[in-house]
Parts: sequence; C-alpha cells; structure tokens
Amino acid sequence: MYVSFETLPSSSKVWVYQGERTLSKEEMEKAEQLCLLFVDQWTAHNKELQASFLWMENRFLILSVNEEIHGASGCSIDASVRFVQELGRRLSNNFLDRKVVFIIQNEMQNLTLPEIKKSVMEGVISTKTVYFNNLVNTKQSFETEWKTTVTNGWMNRYFKKEGINN
Repeated sequence: MYVSFETLPSSSKVWVYQGERTLSKEEMEKAEQLCLLFVDQWTAHNKELQASFLWMENRFLILSVNEEIHGASGCSIDASVRFVQELGRRLSNNFLDRKVVFIIQNEMQNLTLPEIKKSVMEGVISTKTVYFNNLVNTKQSFETEWKTTVTNGWMNRYFKKEGINN
C-alpha cells in the first residue's frame, strides 16, 4: 500500500538504489509510474506493506517500508530487487551500480574503489568532498546521513587507512 514518504516513521527501513546515470524528464515520469504500481502492490507473506519511494537527483531510487506495521521479508525484498532490475532494463540504466557517487567540481561522478584511491592520492577527493552514502538503512539515517561529506560517513575510515587528512 503506497503512502507518502513524509508520513513514514523515522524508523522505516530504507533501501537506496543508484542509477549509473541521471534520468531524463520522460524517463522520470515512466519510472515514477512504475514505482507507484510496484509499491502499491508490494506484499510480504500476503500482507500489504505500508511502503513508499522517492527519486532523488533524478538518479537515486529510495524504497521504504514501515516495519512497525509489517516488515519486509526475504521474498518481498527479492521482489523489490527484481523490480529494480526490470526498471533498469526498461530504462537502460543499471540501478544496482556499485560505484560511489561523488560531487566533484559540481558534477556527479561514479567512481570505483580503485578510482577513489587514485582520486584521494591526487587530492581530487578530500574529506570535504560530498558523496552519497547509500549504506543508510532507515528513513532517519537517510534524511541525516545520505548526502554527506567524506568526514561524516564511512569514507572517513578510508582516509584514515590511507593516512590522508586533507
């Protein structure tokens, strides 16, 4: 059962999927329709999930479930991954992209871990660089920790490991 994201409690479970590229206006309209259809029918053990979705930056799909009412099960999570895969096929955009998205020189850049290491060593990425922390798993952490600087997220450990303090 679809509900607006704003009405979900802060403890709601969140999954963040990022596309390998930004969607066009037409693609966003199609994506929103498909997401609404999926979320409205999403169930776990034949029970409706109180769920929602958001699109951020025309690139990130956020799915959320109010687990206070009924939690997502393994099968329902598998269904959401299949949906995301199908959405990617329909839009020719991989939403299971494992790269990390940074904002560098006012542009989003997808980087692999080796590319991140190189960018850190070259000073392109600093502790003040903004990135999208897709490891958040609740609505509250999404709202406070998703778009953050390297200093405030899991990337900070990477800098300490490299012995870089910039």
